[in-house]
Amino acid sequence: MSHISGGRWSKSIYAREPLRTAETRLWRGVLEQAYADAELSLEVECDDELFIDQIRARRFLRADTPGEKEELRLVCDYAEVPFDRVLTWARKHYTPAAQQDLEEIEAKDAKEVEEIVKAVKDREAIPHCGISESLASFPSFTSLTFVC
Repeated sequence: MSHISGGRWSKSIYAREPLRTAETRLWRGVLEQAYADAELSLEVECDDELFIDQIRARRFLRADTPGEKEELRLVCDYAEVPFDRVLTWARKHYTPAAQQDLEEIEAKDAKEVEEIVKAVKDREAIPHCGISESLASFPSFTSLTFVC
């Protein structure tokens, strides 16, 4: 008995994944990039541009404004991803921009202030000597010293 024609191999019991077009993969990539940007873990030393990218990505995924909502709906349609699920998930996962972003900015500013205070204290701890004391250790030079 041939496995190819009449046996159990003739029909697949597994549902096949629909083939994704290049355009669908592109728009899914847009959503993936927005998610990656929204999930950036930012440190004190991070670039302000990364912080702005994170805020923009979260706003886009939450669809805070009517324009962002329409843009997200369009991207989800092109990506063949349910818009309502993305929106519901993002609004649960990311708190509204005003409160969370203010808290992040305040935390970042507090860390910077702590670092500045520490640097000043470290600088004060270094023993300073007066200019006259530091120059006293050098030999005195006269015009006769460099005669050839």
